[in-house]
Amino acid sequence: MKVCLHGAAALAAILLAGCGGDDRPGQVSPTPRAYRPEHFPDIPLPPGYLLAPGHDQLAVAMAGGVVRRFDVWMVRKPKQADIMRPDELLAWYDERLPGLGWTPAQAESGEHRYRRTWPEGAGEELTIAAAGSMSGPTVEFHLAPWAAVPGAAKP
Repeated sequence: MKVCLHGAAALAAILLAGCGGDDRPGQVSPTPRAYRPEHFPDIPLPPGYLLAPGHDQLAVAMAGGVVRRFDVWMVRKPKQADIMRPDELLAWYDERLPGLGWTPAQAESGEHRYRRTWPEGAGEELTIAAAGSMSGPTVEFHLAPWAAVPGAAKP
């Protein structure tokens, strides 16, 4: 039992070692190694925003782009005066994403979803959530696999 506790403590220490960081206001985090937005030309990043410090950022494509993950948090750039409000930001995506292969799937206050379906019936769903906060607007992107229901009308 003593060995198991030491092993568990060692494992916890290893896992937590990468979780620390400098989250002081005004500090810009270095670009994460798993952040490769160039693999996502179909998901444009909004002007006037930068990666949110203190959040893990993930933008990776594997297997020749068949497997993609895009989980990104952004905040307004410091001293950026002419920033889009959350509703304007979502409208900006509503205009651009259909031309990049996305179909609008659902729109709620502060969150829009878009889908892309491949001939095999599988695809991806992109969720973009925009909100206002005390420090300014924020935007979150989440890309997940999506499977069309067989026989259902495609969006």
